[in-house]
Amino acid sequence: MSHFSNNNFDSFRIKMHTDIGRERALDEALKLLNQSELTSDDAVDYKNKVNKRKIVKEIKQAASGRQSDREQLDTIIDLLERANFSSEDTIKMKKKRDFFSAIVLIFLGMGIILAAIFIIVLDPEFIKGPTIIYFSSYDGVTVSDIIALLMIGFSTFFFVWSYALLQPR
Repeated sequence: MSHFSNNNFDSFRIKMHTDIGRERALDEALKLLNQSELTSDDAVDYKNKVNKRKIVKEIKQAASGRQSDREQLDTIIDLLERANFSSEDTIKMKKKRDFFSAIVLIFLGMGIILAAIFIIVLDPEFIKGPTIIYFSSYDGVTVSDIIALLMIGFSTFFFVWSYALLQPR
């Protein structure tokens, strides 16, 4: 799907249909509409009911299927036309996914920092381990201190990663 960024998908759709193909499709659609009892409200309701996430899953399944390349391409084109995706839709979906990922990373980073604070403040015996560097006979750097510092470093990495996800491109 990375090939369909910006307006590439729209130009792809335009290239797929010629004037003759559009006229034939329009004639067939008009015949079907004359035979059916659909109203414009029904059409709007149907369009709103199309679940784009479901169609994305169907496209991924079709792309990973065991069909020939031509059949896969025909299936994917049919699904894309049914979905009526535009470049703006794909950009919106990517922004939503990035925003959700950034929020998860922020909460994960905050949780890890809280855990590191509890390790430093409470200094539990099962994590404490031996003292590596002595400052005095009563104080020094223990294994739990190094674990807490590594945890704070990882959480900083998560914060930077979430910041990068939230930056406009």
